[in-house]
Amino acid sequence: MVDHAAKLTDRVWSRYDRKEQWTRYGIYLVTLIAIVWAVRDIDIFWPWVWDAPNQIQNLGARMWPPEFSTWNAIFAAMLETVHIATLSTMLTIFIALPVSYIAAQNTTPNKATLCSVGLFLCPAAQ
Repeated sequence: MVDHAAKLTDRVWSRYDRKEQWTRYGIYLVTLIAIVWAVRDIDIFWPWVWDAPNQIQNLGARMWPPEFSTWNAIFAAMLETVHIATLSTMLTIFIALPVSYIAAQNTTPNKATLCSVGLFLCPAAQ
């Protein structure tokens, strides 16, 4: 008879077998080559990259502590931004609702309207 307990204690556990390990290493190598190729191809201006931590520190130093003497101007600009976003959202809704009803096949009155107006306005609106 075979002693199953002895066979189990002799086994060494590994997460991946050899073929899976080499496949993973190959995928890592291909990914690394693609990243290096992409970084070399996009023409990064490296002095700006190396200077970025200093620029971030400078920005943080200028932002903190906040200067409350300009609070009214900051609040007015924030309120104007909210107004612009709200108005543009409303305008988009007022334009999108008629276009969506015209472009929908189940709500369009006839095929001529669907083909001429609806299918032209949907791609044009994007």
